[in-house]
Amino acid sequence: MKYGAKGAKWAPMKTEGTAFEKPTYGEVMEFDGLNEFDEALNMATGSAYGDNQEKLFISEFSNGEGTVKAVYIPSALAEAILGAEGDGEGGLAYGGEDNQPFGAYGFYRTLMDAKKNKFYEVIFYPKVQGSIEGSNSKTKEDGVTLEYDSIKLRIQLSNNGKFKLEKRFNGEDEAIAYLAALFAGEVQWPGEKKTGEVPDLEMEGDSGDGTEVTA
Repeated sequence: MKYGAKGAKWAPMKTEGTAFEKPTYGEVMEFDGLNEFDEALNMATGSAYGDNQEKLFISEFSNGEGTVKAVYIPSALAEAILGAEGDGEGGLAYGGEDNQPFGAYGFYRTLMDAKKNKFYEVIFYPKVQGSIEGSNSKTKEDGVTLEYDSIKLRIQLSNNGKFKLEKRFNGEDEAIAYLAALFAGEVQWPGEKKTGEVPDLEMEGDSGDGTEVTA
């Protein structure tokens, strides 16, 4: 079971990285009271048939979209994500040619197994781009209707080929520390080559001394 999403953060992308280097990020900013994150992924798919059967099916990530709902999104955070113009005093001006920067988004949530053991899972999107989510406003009537602040994020593939990272921990403090370390670039990503490690490349040819080289 999954519940208890917490600790949502965003940071601007400083460098986009390469096929063998992960992106780097700037100052981390926090959402105030994460309520919900809705993820929708778009996959490019294709099938091949033979002998009246499906012989091959391919499903590859194309892009995605996620909506962050929070109790409150500070104006400085909205300004940074949406590329709006701010006055430093809580004022924002949105323009038709605003440029939304790339960034990273992450949070963690609580998991529970059938034996009621708790785990904490970090979710991290290394490359996202914001867009404005329409809002609803309603007057107070017999009851009070509360509307959460929200921002939509376009989920994209980073230059090193990753669009989402997940990792589970036994302790909440471990999850919090790992999420912070992802933004700071202080931990290896799953599958990432360690510093100094030569990437796996397919090479065929002559080594220069007359011997054939095959990787």
